[in-house]
Amino acid sequence: MGVDKARVAWDGLPLALVVRRVLLGVCGRVALVRRAPLDALPWIEADGSAVEVITEPGDREPHPLWGIETALTAARTRLVVVAPCDVPWITATSVARLLARAPSVATDGERIHPLVAVLEARLAASAHELAGAGRPAHDLVAGLEQVRIDARELRNVNDADAVPRPGPVARLLSRVPWQTEEERRRIADGEIARLAARGMIDPHAGRTGYSKP
Repeated sequence: MGVDKARVAWDGLPLALVVRRVLLGVCGRVALVRRAPLDALPWIEADGSAVEVITEPGDREPHPLWGIETALTAARTRLVVVAPCDVPWITATSVARLLARAPSVATDGERIHPLVAVLEARLAASAHELAGAGRPAHDLVAGLEQVRIDARELRNVNDADAVPRPGPVARLLSRVPWQTEEERRRIADGEIARLAARGMIDPHAGRTGYSKP
């Protein structure tokens, strides 16, 4: 992606909060797990309300199950819905279907998606052991009930090309085509700063503040 994927601007929110909103339609408490060290940008909803952030230690080799372990350890319920930040097409209906057959894991009919699942909090120790051993995330969900979900909902936003264009910066610049080069640069820089104040990044904005071609 070239930037922090969780913060990519998507429909006026950081990508991670788009997924969070879906989960809030089904779950009573939704927290964001972030790896340390944390950046200085805020995690806030459009109305300015704070988002709960749980910090995953950053002194270990990266592994998706460290985040899962962190979430399960912080849980206050027996069952925990987990989802990555880059599945903005997931629906509350599909999450509810996972919950109805929990503990469960999503499948698109061809492959299992181990990071879209409803897990028992007691699996925190197993997640820790598997991550420490470098085992695949699939090992944690082996044997769980598999719930078929439309593959379109399980698509990942893995690179900038998957993010709708034009981005916020390019959209703003398109409204002021008469401005000089210097004025456009200032406008672009201002929009980048405004996005940052809301915890967002435009992955199509180049260093000069212009949208990539």
